[in-house]
Amino acid sequence: MPVTVGHSRTPGRRYAAATIDTDFDAHERSRWAGRAEAYARSFGRLCAYPAETLLDAAAVRAGRRLIDVGTGPGTVAAAAPARGAEVAAVDAALLASARVD
Repeated sequence: MPVTVGHSRTPGRRYAAATIDTDFDAHERSRWAGRAEAYARSFGRLCAYPAETLLDAAAVRAGRRLIDVGTGPGTVAAAAPARGAEVAAVDAALLASARVD
């Protein structure tokens, strides 16, 4: 059964609602369960290499707000605050979420 979600932390600001298929979500969670550490040691290291280049391309700097959806081990989200950005990050597949202000 699909679930509709939407959220805004800023009064007066509107965000489009997203629909999540809970069957797909459950499948993804079951496939990733217990694999976060192995991912961080392998593919996560490979993906960490271009993090600074990605932040440069997105013009991440002081005063910018960044959302990292599908953050994995959080490499890009962890690097952004050093540039003065406000970051929210989530990765449901790895059951990890973080918020760094």
